[in-house]
Amino acid sequence: MILQESLKEKGDSSICVCLLDENKNRTLCVFPSTVRELTIDEVLGKVGLDWTFDTKFLHLTSMVGDTSFETQKYVVKNTPSHVKISFDPGMLYAERGLDALLPIIEKSYVIFANDKEIERITGKNYERGVKELLKYSEIVACKLGEEGSKVFYNDKEIYTPITKVEVVDTTGAGDVYDAGFLAGLLLNKSLNECAQLATEAASLSITDYGRKRYPDSTLLRRYGWA
Repeated sequence: MILQESLKEKGDSSICVCLLDENKNRTLCVFPSTVRELTIDEVLGKVGLDWTFDTKFLHLTSMVGDTSFETQKYVVKNTPSHVKISFDPGMLYAERGLDALLPIIEKSYVIFANDKEIERITGKNYERGVKELLKYSEIVACKLGEEGSKVFYNDKEIYTPITKVEVVDTTGAGDVYDAGFLAGLLLNKSLNECAQLATEAASLSITDYGRKRYPDSTLLRRYGWA
C-alpha cells in the first residue's frame, strides 16, 4: 500500500509486554521507542495524505508521546470529508481530557470506549458522558467487558450481551471488537448487527493467547456476509 512509503526506517520498533496473573488480570509494559516521535513529515512521506483518500474509514487509537498525538490531529484535520473517522482513545488518551481530544472527537463518526474512559474524557458520569460525546459523534460504542456492550446513537441505545466463553487472554479484545464493528459498517449492516459481530469476534479472541483465536473471514461466512 502507498502508506509503506511513509514508514520510519531508523530507530527501534515499539515493544509491549503483556503479563497475565493466575486470575487473567493483565499488566502491560510498553516500550514506545519510535512511535513516541512519529512526525507529520514521516506520515506525509513521498505521497502526502493521498493514502487517506481511497478508503471509507480511517481508524485511530492512542499513541505514546505528544509528537505522535499532534501528527494524528494533523492527519484528521486534513482527511477528506468522505472518509469516516473511527476513534478508540483508550485510557492513555482519555487521561488528556475532552478539550485536548476534541480535534479528533468532533470529526469522528464512531467513538469506541469503555465506561471509565468516557468518564475520564468528559469529566462526567457515564450516562452524561455518552450524551456529551454524542454532541460531536454520530455513534458511541461503549465496551463493558463481561457485561457486553452498548451502542448509543440518535437518543437510542442497543445492548448486546457478551458471548459466554472460557477466558484465556483478554489482550486485544477491545481492538477486535472495534474491527468487528467496523467490518459490519463496511458491509452496510445495521448497528445491531455490527454490535453482534463485534461482540462475537471479541469473545472468540479471548479464548486463547495472543492472536491465536483472532477471527477472520470465517466468522463473516458464518453470518452469510462473505
